[in-house]
Amino acid sequence: MSVDPTRSKRLKRLLKVQQQKRTLQEWRLATLQRERSDLDQQEVEIVESLGEQSILQGLFLDTKVRALRRNTQDKTRNAEAQHTTSKRLEAERRREKQVERAKAEAVREDAGVSAQKDLASALDTFLSRLR
Repeated sequence: MSVDPTRSKRLKRLLKVQQQKRTLQEWRLATLQRERSDLDQQEVEIVESLGEQSILQGLFLDTKVRALRRNTQDKTRNAEAQHTTSKRLEAERRREKQVERAKAEAVREDAGVSAQKDLASALDTFLSRLR
């Protein structure tokens, strides 16, 4: 079996790239979760502002209802984006794990090839001394 000596190096670089891709997805998911909490807070503030403290409340009621609808639509989009990002994150984690396994295998193969070369060199040295 021929072993490519640069395979483990390439897999190390690929692993770094996969880790960066996973990190980006984690950041994206965290950003979406923060946006969701902001939307929830906005909704609470809008609902709290619907009290009876003002005589002119009826004039702004339509605006607040539209704001609540927009907020609900934004929350729906956010939930969909979180779901999609979660799936992408899981896929990136799986790919990263696959690359980790391949890299570990390549390192073991490199170590085996190196050990074979060392053994062959030692055997050649020993046989040359016997001659």
